[in-house]
Amino acid sequence: MIWKKHYWIPPEHGAWFMWIGPLLTGILAARHLTMDLLGLTGLILSAFLARQPVTIVFKALVGRRARAEVRPASVAMAAMGGLAIALLVLMLTRGHTYLAWLGCAALPVLAWQLALVAKREERQMAYSEGLTARIR
Repeated sequence: MIWKKHYWIPPEHGAWFMWIGPLLTGILAARHLTMDLLGLTGLILSAFLARQPVTIVFKALVGRRARAEVRPASVAMAAMGGLAIALLVLMLTRGHTYLAWLGCAALPVLAWQLALVAKREERQMAYSEGLTARIR
């Protein structure tokens, strides 16, 4: 049960291009691969993949999924999160401290997404919390 793909692979199709597009543009602009670029690619991919199991665990904790899904999703979350942390530490030791600031900027977005998940509005991020009332 731990190896089911819905614990490891995010279901949104467009989300993949949201990070792959800019990354490929940057790789093409760099014109050559370096260890730092490979480390950054691994960091971005592992952080992106960690969001799916975090969401599954959160859904199980707020009652939107079965409690039995916490364990397999936690394994995926620990694996992807651990890899992301290890790659972040590697990148920080190589002098890329700005990545820590980018991570700090991503945490409120993750918190916002999990708050929307708790309210069953995760597919409507642009229209959440009063924005819908202002648009109408």
